[in-house]
Amino acid sequence: MEEGTSLVNSGEHRRRASESADDVATSSGLSTRNDVDDSEAQLETTKTGNAPSSHSQNRIFLPGSKMSEFLANLRGFSLSGLFCLWGEFIGRWPAAFLIASAIMICLSGGMHGLKLKDNVRDGYTARNSRSRLESTIYREFLGSEGDPVMTTVLMLAKDNGSMHRLDYLADAVQQLVHLSNNLSVTVDAHTVGYRRFCGHYCDSNLPLLYFYQALTDKTHNPVAPFRVDYPIAHLKGNDLHLERNLFGVRTGSKSNITNIEYVELVSASFLAEVKTREDMDKQGAWELAVFDYCREYSQNPDNKMELLVLGAEIVDTEMNKDSRRMIPYFIVGFTFMLGFVFTSVGLSAYYYSSFTYRILIVSATCTLIPCLAITTTLGLSTLVGNRTNSLMLIMPFLIMGIGVNDAFLAVHGWMREARRRTEAERLGKILEDVGPSITTTTFTNVIAFLIGCFGPTEEISIFCLGCAMALSFSYIYTITLLCPILSYCAHDWKKRTRPNCMQTNIQPFARKLNKLVAKILASKFAFFILLLGGMVYWSFGIWGTVSMSARLDTDKILPIDTPIRRPHRIVERLVWAEYYPVTVIVNKPIDISDIQQYNTLMNFVQEFERLPSNKGANFTMFWLRAYEKYFNGVGAEDFDYFDENTEVQKSSETEKKPGKSGIDYSKLAHFLGSPLEKHHRAFLHLDYNQTIPVRSFSFMIVCNNQTTWDDRINVMLQWREIADRYPSLNASVWNVNGMFVDQMLLLKPLTFETCVVTLVCMFVVCMVFIQNPVSVVLATLSIASISFGVMGYLSFWHLELDPVTLCSVLISIGQSVDFVAHTTYHYQVGLPLRKI
Repeated sequence: MEEGTSLVNSGEHRRRASESADDVATSSGLSTRNDVDDSEAQLETTKTGNAPSSHSQNRIFLPGSKMSEFLANLRGFSLSGLFCLWGEFIGRWPAAFLIASAIMICLSGGMHGLKLKDNVRDGYTARNSRSRLESTIYREFLGSEGDPVMTTVLMLAKDNGSMHRLDYLADAVQQLVHLSNNLSVTVDAHTVGYRRFCGHYCDSNLPLLYFYQALTDKTHNPVAPFRVDYPIAHLKGNDLHLERNLFGVRTGSKSNITNIEYVELVSASFLAEVKTREDMDKQGAWELAVFDYCREYSQNPDNKMELLVLGAEIVDTEMNKDSRRMIPYFIVGFTFMLGFVFTSVGLSAYYYSSFTYRILIVSATCTLIPCLAITTTLGLSTLVGNRTNSLMLIMPFLIMGIGVNDAFLAVHGWMREARRRTEAERLGKILEDVGPSITTTTFTNVIAFLIGCFGPTEEISIFCLGCAMALSFSYIYTITLLCPILSYCAHDWKKRTRPNCMQTNIQPFARKLNKLVAKILASKFAFFILLLGGMVYWSFGIWGTVSMSARLDTDKILPIDTPIRRPHRIVERLVWAEYYPVTVIVNKPIDISDIQQYNTLMNFVQEFERLPSNKGANFTMFWLRAYEKYFNGVGAEDFDYFDENTEVQKSSETEKKPGKSGIDYSKLAHFLGSPLEKHHRAFLHLDYNQTIPVRSFSFMIVCNNQTTWDDRINVMLQWREIADRYPSLNASVWNVNGMFVDQMLLLKPLTFETCVVTLVCMFVVCMVFIQNPVSVVLATLSIASISFGVMGYLSFWHLELDPVTLCSVLISIGQSVDFVAHTTYHYQVGLPLRKI
C-alpha cells in the first residue's frame, strides 16, 4: 500500500515537473534534463517549504483519516498559494479591478485645493521637548493661542553711511509711522493694520522716535542740558534705551551732542499679541504686505535706505516658492524614467519574443503607477485636511525610484511565464512568484516611514506619512491596475516562437557570467577581501556617525536666491551679537513685602545677570526695580495721574519693620498709571481682588556675543539651569530660538532612536516573510550597515545632522530595505543545491 502510494506521488511529481520544464523551454528556447530536475526540486520545495527528503516522502497517512485531510489543507496554505489564488481571481475579473483603480484615481482630484504650508519655527522640534513646554507656559501667560509674533524691519543706508544722520533718521521714523499706522491689508473683507493686533506692544518702537526728537533738539540747540548717548541716554530724568534699536554702533565722539560716531543698522520690531488662529492669519497677511512694501521701497532708486524684513510667515512663504521650483526637475526625472522603462521593457519583450504594440501600453502603465500613487496621496491628504509641507515635495522623487520597482518585477515575471496557460493562470503564477517579494519590500518600506510618522517632529511626520501612503498606493495600483492590463494586453503573447538571436547570444554568456560571479563571491579569498573592506567601511561609518554634530544651518533650509537670506545673516552677525534677550516668567504670586521672598526673587534675577554673556543689570527690564524706585520716590507723595483733583500730600517714609522689605503693592495701581511706567503692564498678570495682586509676572534679561549656535545652546542651558534651581518660584524661560536649540539638542538622540526602532521593526517583518534565521540576521545587518554608512560618510563630507539629514537617513533605510529584502527572500526560496 505504501509503495503504491509513493509511486503514484512520484509519478505525479515527475509529470508536473516535466510540464513545468517544457514551459520554461518554450519561453527560453532551452530544454535540458537539469531543468527538469530543478523544476522537480523547486516543486517539492514550494510544496513543503523545505528540501525534499526520503523521510518526509515515506511518512504517508491513510487517505481517509482526519490527520491526512488536516495535513493536506495545511500544506496547501502558504503565502505563495494565497498570491496565486489572488492572481487567478484578478485574471478572471480584471474589469472589476480596473473600476476600483479608477475610483482610487478620482481621489487625485483633491489636489485642486492643495496648499503648501510650512512650520519652520517649531515644526522640526520634538513635541516632548522642553521648549514646547516653555512656549505653552508663555502662551498661557499672554493668553494667546500662539507664541509672540515678531516682524523685524532692518533699515540700512544705501551709501553705507551712518544711519544716525538726521535726514536718514527722519526717513526711518517716517517709515516706522507708516508701517505702524497706515499700512493695512484686506483679509476676509476686513481691513487689518498693525494696531489691530499689537496689544501692549503698540509703542515698542517709541524709543526710536524719542531718539530722533532728542538728537534733533540737541543738534539745533547744542547748549541744551542733556546729551544723547549710547547705549542709554538720560533725558529729563528718564533712561532711554537705544541698544534695542541701534546696532553696529561706534562710539567715542567728543561732541557734546552725542557720543555716537557711526550706526550701521536701525532695527524696528513689530510685536503682536495674537489671541486666536484668525488673528495669526491676519498678522501673517499683514507681514507679507510689509515685505512687499519694503521690497518696492528698496528698489526705488530715489530712496536713501534699504529696508529688509524678517518674519516667520515670510520664511514659510519663501520656502513654498522655492518648493515649486522643483517641478522642472521632476519633469526631467520623469522623462528619464519614462525612457528607461520603455527601453528596458521593450528589450525584455524582444528577448522573450513578446514584442508587440501592446508592450507600449504596459510600459506606459509602469510609469503611470508611481505618478498615480503620488497624486492620489496628495489628493487624499488634502481631502482629509492634512497639511502639505515642502518636504512632501521630495516624496515624488523617492516614489518615482521605488514605486516602479514592483511593476518591473510583475512585467518581467509575466514575460518569463509559460504562455500556454490562460491569463488567470499566468497571473496566478506571476503573483505566486513575485507577490511575496514585492509585499515584503513594500511592507518594510511602509513600516520604515510609519515609524518616522509617529516620531515627535511634526514636519518630518507629515513627510513620512506621505511617503508611506504613496508607497502603499504604488503597491495597490500594481495589483489592481497593472495586473488587469497585463491580462488584457497579453492575448497575442501566447504564440510560440523559436529562440531569437538575443536569446541565443546573450543567455549563454549571462549564465557563464553569473556562474563566474557566484564562484568568485563564494570563494574564501573574496570572503576575506569583502570582510576586510566591510570592516573598514563599518569603522569609518560608525566613527563618522558618532562624531556627527547636530547643527541647524539656515543656509540649508532657506532657498539659495531668496531675499530673506541677507537679513538672516545680518541678524545673526550683528543683532544677536549685541542684543540677545530672554524672557523669564515667574508663575507664582510673590509677596514683595516679605523680606525672604523679596531676597529670593532678587537673587534669582541677579544670577541671570552674573552670567558671563549677560550685557549687564542696566539692560534688564524688571518692573520691580522700577516700582521700588517709584515707591520710594514719586510714589511716596501719593500722586494719582488719573485724578485731576488729587492734592500732593507728603507722606511719611515707609518704616522698614523686621522681616519686611520696606515696600508693598499699595502704590502699584498708581505706578502702572504713570505715562512713563505704563509699559510695565505688559509684564504683569494682575488681580486686585487678591491680597497679592501680581499673580504672575515676567522680566527680560539681555545677553550679547551670541554669534554662533554653540553660544546660543550654551546660554540657553545656563538659563534653564538657573530656573531649575529656584523651584519655589515656578519659573520658566522663553527665547525666540528655544525651539531651534532643542532641535539641535534632540536631533542626534532622535535619529539614533528612529534608526534603532526601525531596525527592530525590520527584523520582525523579515522574520515573518523570510522565515530563515540566517537571512533575517544578514538582512537586518545590511540595513544597519547602509544606515550607518549614509550618516557616517555624510559627516566626513562636513554635513551636520539637521532635519534634512534625518530625512535622508529615513529615505536610505527605506531604499536599503528594498535591496536587501529582494535578495534575501529569493535566496531563502531558492533551490537548496544551487544557493551558492
